[in-house]
Amino acid sequence: MSHNNIKDYLATKNIHPTKNYGTYGMYLSPLRDEKNASFKVDYQKDLFIDYGSGKGGNITVLSRLLTNVKTNAIRKSKTISVNLKNCIWNTQKLTDFHLLNYLIKRGISKKIMEKYCLEVDYGYYEKYPRKAVGFINDTDGYELNYNGSNHPKFKGTLLNKNITTFYKKNVKSVCVFEGFIDFLSFKTLYPEVTEMNFLILNSTSQLKKGIDFLKKHKTIYCFLDNDVEGNRTTNVILELFPDKSIDKRKIYNNYKDFNDYLIKIKP
Repeated sequence: MSHNNIKDYLATKNIHPTKNYGTYGMYLSPLRDEKNASFKVDYQKDLFIDYGSGKGGNITVLSRLLTNVKTNAIRKSKTISVNLKNCIWNTQKLTDFHLLNYLIKRGISKKIMEKYCLEVDYGYYEKYPRKAVGFINDTDGYELNYNGSNHPKFKGTLLNKNITTFYKKNVKSVCVFEGFIDFLSFKTLYPEVTEMNFLILNSTSQLKKGIDFLKKHKTIYCFLDNDVEGNRTTNVILELFPDKSIDKRKIYNNYKDFNDYLIKIKP
Protein backbone atom coordinates (compact mmCIF):
# COMPACT_ATOMS: atom_id res chain seq x y z
CA MET A 1 0.00 0.00 0.00
CA SER A 2 1.55 3.28 -1.17
CA HIS A 3 -0.38 5.49 1.28
CA ASN A 4 0.76 5.91 4.89
CA ASN A 5 -2.66 6.06 6.52
CA ILE A 6 -6.39 5.84 5.86
CA LYS A 7 -6.98 9.59 6.10
CA ASP A 8 -4.42 10.36 3.40
CA TYR A 9 -5.65 7.45 1.29
CA LEU A 10 -9.21 8.78 1.34
CA ALA A 11 -8.01 12.32 0.60
CA THR A 12 -6.41 11.12 -2.64
CA LYS A 13 -9.90 10.01 -3.66
CA ASN A 14 -11.37 13.40 -2.77
CA ILE A 15 -13.10 11.95 0.29
CA HIS A 16 -12.80 14.21 3.33
CA PRO A 17 -14.32 14.20 6.84
CA THR A 18 -17.49 16.18 7.41
CA LYS A 19 -16.35 16.64 11.03
CA ASN A 20 -12.95 16.35 12.71
CA TYR A 21 -12.60 15.52 16.42
CA GLY A 22 -8.83 15.57 16.78
CA THR A 23 -8.13 11.87 17.18
CA TYR A 24 -10.78 10.75 14.71
CA GLY A 25 -12.96 11.99 11.87
CA MET A 26 -16.50 11.27 10.71
CA TYR A 27 -17.15 10.81 7.00
CA LEU A 28 -20.07 10.24 4.70
CA SER A 29 -19.54 6.57 3.92
CA PRO A 30 -17.69 5.96 0.63
CA LEU A 31 -19.11 2.42 0.67
CA ARG A 32 -22.79 3.34 0.39
CA ASP A 33 -25.24 6.25 0.09
CA GLU A 34 -26.07 8.21 3.24
CA LYS A 35 -26.95 11.75 4.34
CA ASN A 36 -25.53 11.62 7.88
CA ALA A 37 -21.88 10.78 8.48
CA SER A 38 -21.50 7.34 10.08
CA PHE A 39 -18.09 6.29 8.75
CA LYS A 40 -15.41 6.75 11.43
CA VAL A 41 -11.66 6.86 10.90
CA ASP A 42 -9.53 6.54 14.03
CA TYR A 43 -6.39 8.55 13.21
CA GLN A 44 -4.35 7.13 16.11
CA LYS A 45 -5.12 3.46 15.47
CA ASP A 46 -5.40 3.95 11.70
CA LEU A 47 -8.58 1.90 11.55
CA PHE A 48 -12.03 2.56 10.11
CA ILE A 49 -15.52 1.45 11.03
CA ASP A 50 -18.58 1.93 8.83
CA TYR A 51 -21.39 1.86 11.40
CA GLY A 52 -24.08 1.61 8.75
CA SER A 53 -22.78 -1.63 7.28
CA GLY A 54 -20.79 -2.97 10.23
CA LYS A 55 -17.64 -3.27 8.12
CA GLY A 56 -14.29 -2.14 9.42
CA GLY A 57 -10.57 -2.75 9.45
CA ASN A 58 -7.27 -1.36 8.23
CA ILE A 59 -6.26 0.40 5.03
CA THR A 60 -5.92 -2.86 3.11
CA VAL A 61 -9.47 -3.87 3.93
CA LEU A 62 -10.77 -0.45 2.97
CA SER A 63 -8.93 -0.50 -0.36
CA ARG A 64 -10.51 -3.85 -1.21
CA LEU A 65 -13.98 -2.62 -0.26
CA LEU A 66 -13.64 0.54 -2.35
CA THR A 67 -12.48 -1.52 -5.32
CA ASN A 68 -15.70 -3.52 -5.04
CA VAL A 69 -17.72 -0.31 -4.86
CA LYS A 70 -16.18 0.89 -8.12
CA THR A 71 -17.75 -2.00 -9.98
CA ASN A 72 -21.15 -0.41 -9.35
CA ALA A 73 -21.16 2.64 -11.65
CA ILE A 74 -24.31 4.17 -10.20
CA ARG A 75 -23.06 3.98 -6.63
CA LYS A 76 -19.71 5.36 -7.66
CA SER A 77 -21.39 8.37 -9.28
CA LYS A 78 -23.46 9.12 -6.18
CA THR A 79 -20.47 8.74 -3.87
CA ILE A 80 -18.44 11.25 -5.86
CA SER A 81 -21.25 13.79 -5.96
CA VAL A 82 -21.57 13.73 -2.17
CA ASN A 83 -18.04 15.11 -1.88
CA LEU A 84 -18.28 17.62 -4.73
CA LYS A 85 -19.41 20.51 -2.57
CA ASN A 86 -16.20 20.49 -0.51
CA CYS A 87 -13.90 20.99 -3.48
CA ILE A 88 -12.65 24.43 -4.48
CA TRP A 89 -9.53 24.25 -6.61
CA ASN A 90 -8.91 27.87 -7.49
CA THR A 91 -10.33 31.39 -7.19
CA GLN A 92 -9.32 34.33 -9.34
CA LYS A 93 -10.49 37.53 -11.01
CA LEU A 94 -13.39 37.02 -13.43
CA THR A 95 -11.94 36.24 -16.86
CA ASP A 96 -14.05 33.39 -18.22
CA PHE A 97 -16.12 34.67 -21.14
CA HIS A 98 -19.18 32.58 -20.29
CA LEU A 99 -19.28 33.71 -16.64
CA LEU A 100 -18.88 37.35 -17.66
CA ASN A 101 -21.59 36.97 -20.30
CA TYR A 102 -23.91 35.34 -17.77
CA LEU A 103 -23.66 38.34 -15.44
CA ILE A 104 -24.01 40.78 -18.34
CA LYS A 105 -27.27 39.05 -19.32
CA ARG A 106 -28.41 39.49 -15.73
CA GLY A 107 -27.86 43.22 -16.17
CA ILE A 108 -24.81 43.52 -13.92
CA SER A 109 -22.25 46.16 -14.87
CA LYS A 110 -18.71 45.04 -15.53
CA LYS A 111 -17.33 47.42 -12.91
CA ILE A 112 -19.59 45.95 -10.20
CA MET A 113 -19.00 42.29 -11.09
CA GLU A 114 -15.24 42.80 -11.11
CA LYS A 115 -15.36 44.50 -7.72
CA TYR A 116 -17.49 41.95 -5.87
CA CYS A 117 -17.25 38.62 -7.73
CA LEU A 118 -14.67 35.94 -8.34
CA GLU A 119 -14.24 33.15 -10.83
CA VAL A 120 -14.32 29.87 -8.88
CA ASP A 121 -13.04 26.52 -10.09
CA TYR A 122 -14.66 23.61 -8.26
CA GLY A 123 -15.60 19.99 -8.89
CA TYR A 124 -14.47 16.41 -8.72
CA TYR A 125 -10.91 16.79 -10.01
CA GLU A 126 -8.52 19.71 -10.18
CA LYS A 127 -7.62 18.77 -13.74
CA TYR A 128 -11.24 19.07 -14.90
CA PRO A 129 -12.76 21.95 -12.91
CA ARG A 130 -16.26 23.31 -13.21
CA LYS A 131 -16.71 27.06 -13.12
CA ALA A 132 -19.16 29.43 -11.45
CA VAL A 133 -19.46 33.02 -10.31
CA GLY A 134 -18.38 33.25 -6.67
CA PHE A 135 -19.32 35.70 -3.92
CA ILE A 136 -17.56 35.52 -0.54
CA ASN A 137 -19.52 35.45 2.71
CA ASP A 138 -18.41 36.59 6.18
CA THR A 139 -16.75 33.27 7.09
CA ASP A 140 -14.88 32.81 3.80
CA GLY A 141 -17.43 30.49 2.26
CA TYR A 142 -18.42 30.90 -1.37
CA GLU A 143 -21.90 31.53 -2.70
CA LEU A 144 -21.86 30.17 -6.26
CA ASN A 145 -24.19 30.93 -9.12
CA TYR A 146 -24.25 29.99 -12.80
CA ASN A 147 -27.32 29.30 -14.91
CA GLY A 148 -25.93 29.42 -18.44
CA SER A 149 -25.39 26.69 -21.01
CA ASN A 150 -21.60 26.49 -21.28
CA HIS A 151 -20.77 25.30 -17.74
CA PRO A 152 -22.78 22.99 -15.44
CA LYS A 153 -25.63 24.88 -13.79
CA PHE A 154 -25.13 25.39 -10.08
CA LYS A 155 -26.51 27.55 -7.29
CA GLY A 156 -25.39 26.92 -3.74
CA THR A 157 -22.64 27.27 -1.16
CA LEU A 158 -19.19 25.71 -0.95
CA LEU A 159 -17.46 25.60 2.41
CA ASN A 160 -19.15 27.70 5.11
CA LYS A 161 -22.72 28.96 4.75
CA ASN A 162 -23.14 32.47 6.17
CA ILE A 163 -24.35 36.01 5.58
CA THR A 164 -22.29 38.67 3.79
CA THR A 165 -22.02 42.18 5.24
CA PHE A 166 -20.50 45.46 4.09
CA TYR A 167 -20.13 47.85 6.99
CA LYS A 168 -18.96 51.42 7.56
CA LYS A 169 -19.12 52.38 11.22
CA ASN A 170 -20.27 55.96 10.62
CA VAL A 171 -23.14 54.87 8.30
CA LYS A 172 -26.48 54.22 10.02
CA SER A 173 -28.59 52.89 7.14
CA VAL A 174 -28.57 49.35 5.72
CA CYS A 175 -30.11 47.57 2.74
CA VAL A 176 -31.11 43.90 3.08
CA PHE A 177 -31.06 41.46 0.15
CA GLU A 178 -31.75 37.75 -0.08
CA GLY A 179 -29.08 36.87 -2.65
CA PHE A 180 -25.92 38.43 -4.03
CA ILE A 181 -27.29 38.86 -7.57
CA ASP A 182 -29.91 41.25 -6.19
CA PHE A 183 -27.19 43.11 -4.28
CA LEU A 184 -25.13 43.44 -7.48
CA SER A 185 -28.26 44.64 -9.28
CA PHE A 186 -28.78 47.42 -6.71
CA LYS A 187 -25.14 48.51 -6.99
CA THR A 188 -25.46 48.53 -10.78
CA LEU A 189 -28.66 50.58 -10.79
CA TYR A 190 -27.64 53.00 -8.03
CA PRO A 191 -23.85 53.49 -8.29
CA GLU A 192 -24.22 56.89 -6.63
CA VAL A 193 -25.36 55.29 -3.34
CA THR A 194 -22.06 55.00 -1.48
CA GLU A 195 -22.98 55.89 2.11
CA MET A 196 -24.92 52.70 2.78
CA ASN A 197 -24.27 49.42 4.57
CA PHE A 198 -25.43 46.10 3.16
CA LEU A 199 -26.63 42.75 4.48
CA ILE A 200 -26.88 39.87 2.01
CA LEU A 201 -28.57 36.90 3.68
CA ASN A 202 -27.51 34.33 1.05
CA SER A 203 -30.69 32.50 2.16
CA THR A 204 -33.74 33.70 4.09
CA SER A 205 -33.07 30.91 6.60
CA GLN A 206 -30.04 32.91 7.79
CA LEU A 207 -31.89 36.01 8.93
CA LYS A 208 -31.13 35.19 12.57
CA LYS A 209 -27.40 35.58 11.87
CA GLY A 210 -28.00 39.11 10.63
CA ILE A 211 -30.12 40.45 13.50
CA ASP A 212 -27.20 41.87 15.50
CA PHE A 213 -25.90 43.58 12.37
CA LEU A 214 -29.30 45.19 11.76
CA LYS A 215 -29.39 46.47 15.35
CA LYS A 216 -26.43 48.75 14.58
CA HIS A 217 -28.52 50.85 12.20
CA LYS A 218 -31.19 53.54 12.46
CA THR A 219 -32.87 52.71 9.14
CA ILE A 220 -33.34 49.29 7.50
CA TYR A 221 -34.39 49.08 3.84
CA CYS A 222 -35.79 45.66 2.88
CA PHE A 223 -35.28 44.49 -0.72
CA LEU A 224 -36.41 40.87 -0.40
CA ASP A 225 -38.01 38.74 -3.11
CA ASN A 226 -41.69 38.92 -4.02
CA ASP A 227 -42.53 35.38 -2.95
CA VAL A 228 -43.64 33.49 0.15
CA GLU A 229 -40.19 33.46 1.78
CA GLY A 230 -39.56 37.07 0.84
CA ASN A 231 -42.87 38.09 2.41
CA ARG A 232 -42.16 36.10 5.56
CA THR A 233 -38.64 37.46 6.00
CA THR A 234 -39.73 41.05 5.36
CA ASN A 235 -42.53 40.71 7.91
CA VAL A 236 -40.13 39.36 10.52
CA ILE A 237 -37.82 42.35 10.06
CA LEU A 238 -40.76 44.79 10.19
CA GLU A 239 -41.98 43.19 13.42
CA LEU A 240 -38.54 43.17 15.04
CA PHE A 241 -37.75 46.77 14.04
CA PRO A 242 -41.15 48.49 13.55
CA ASP A 243 -39.79 52.01 13.99
CA LYS A 244 -36.86 51.82 11.61
CA SER A 245 -37.53 49.19 8.91
CA ILE A 246 -39.04 49.99 5.50
CA ASP A 247 -40.33 47.56 2.86
CA LYS A 248 -38.90 48.87 -0.43
CA ARG A 249 -40.41 46.18 -2.68
CA LYS A 250 -42.97 48.60 -4.06
CA ILE A 251 -40.17 49.68 -6.42
CA TYR A 252 -40.38 46.28 -8.10
CA ASN A 253 -43.75 44.94 -6.96
CA ASN A 254 -44.55 43.60 -10.46
CA TYR A 255 -41.31 41.59 -10.63
CA LYS A 256 -40.11 38.50 -8.80
CA ASP A 257 -36.99 40.17 -7.37
CA PHE A 258 -34.70 43.17 -7.78
CA ASN A 259 -32.64 41.51 -10.50
CA ASP A 260 -35.72 40.68 -12.54
CA TYR A 261 -36.67 44.35 -12.25
CA LEU A 262 -33.20 45.46 -13.39
CA ILE A 263 -33.27 43.17 -16.45
CA LYS A 264 -36.67 44.45 -17.55
CA ILE A 265 -35.93 48.19 -17.22
CA LYS A 266 -32.34 48.23 -18.40
CA PRO A 267 -31.97 49.31 -22.06
